[in-house]
Amino acid sequence: MNVDQLYSPERMAERVRLATRNAPASIKRSIDRQRQRDGLAPLWNVERRAKQPAAIVLVGACSPGISTPVLCANDGLRLPEMVAPSAVENSLRMVKARAVNVELLEGHAGEAITDTKSGGLKFLSGAGTGLMLVARVPVKQANARMLANALAGTMRLSIGFVPRRTEIIKHNGRRVRSFREIDLHHVAVLWDREKHGTPCFPAARVWAAFDTDERGVRRAMKAAGLHASDAEMKKGWH
Repeated sequence: MNVDQLYSPERMAERVRLATRNAPASIKRSIDRQRQRDGLAPLWNVERRAKQPAAIVLVGACSPGISTPVLCANDGLRLPEMVAPSAVENSLRMVKARAVNVELLEGHAGEAITDTKSGGLKFLSGAGTGLMLVARVPVKQANARMLANALAGTMRLSIGFVPRRTEIIKHNGRRVRSFREIDLHHVAVLWDREKHGTPCFPAARVWAAFDTDERGVRRAMKAAGLHASDAEMKKGWH
């Protein structure tokens, strides 16, 4: 083998290949980029793998606006209902103190998806939005129908609670059952009408995005907040 053959591009490329065969993918991609800039064929052709999502982020208003009429055993009346934003203040204090654990369920009688004690479920409440949630559901734990409905915007929310202080008030010319204080027990996600039923609050819907899609998560949070604010403004009108 003469000197020209020893230092030929092919021999040099083979030496680089052997020296970097166990190198991280990022190093191999860097070598290939440099070779392409020099007009040479890549050695590795290592494709950059997209970061796989670990969870789907669910954002939604739990009880915005006003509900469809509900028959209550305590007063015997079928009335639309509304939950005051301040009604959950004590429950949220208890959640923050880890004195209670609120679960996110598949329907009101279904299995738990995540909860507040694990950190997978968080709440916030505002005067313009009412009670809102942000949940991180592991992709491995979410079935295909749940994922499809969450991302399509057809998933709904419903809350399970014990009323502590209730008033029947006049609101926009009609009688409404107003919950002034409640003990929040759980929140149910609904995506199968036959299995889960329908939510009492028609505006209680979910926006979703994968955790790797930061822009998507921000859009979901913005959409949920705007939707909840709009529902609150239209209380009693739909």
